Amino acid sequence: ANGTTLGRTQTLSGTTNDVFGGHVGVEGDGDALFLWEDKHPTLGKPVIQSRAMTAAGALRPVSTVAQLESEAQGLELAVAGDGDATAAWLNSSVKRIQAAFGP
Repeated sequence: ANGTTLGRTQTLSGTTNDVFGGHVGVEGDGDALFLWEDKHPTLGKPVIQSRAMTAAGALRPVSTVAQLESEAQGLELAVAGDGDATAAWLNSSVKRIQAAFGP
């Protein structure tokens, strides 16, 4: 690609619940990590989910990062050039800042 256009649209999340708070981070080789808040399909409680995509466009499976009692606040994502990733949010149900690290 020449860097001036986007490719085709791909669906990252399921379609049964409202999804919001989407974030993306890209590492040095072009692999991407997406992060968003969703609702658990049967419990209806908030979850934070992520999904990786290779630079070639192959999507990895959706992963649940956290299950919460109430909506996350201030959801953020950072991805370093070497692929190390960090997500952080305020879990208001326990009044604590929480984080997840990867890969």
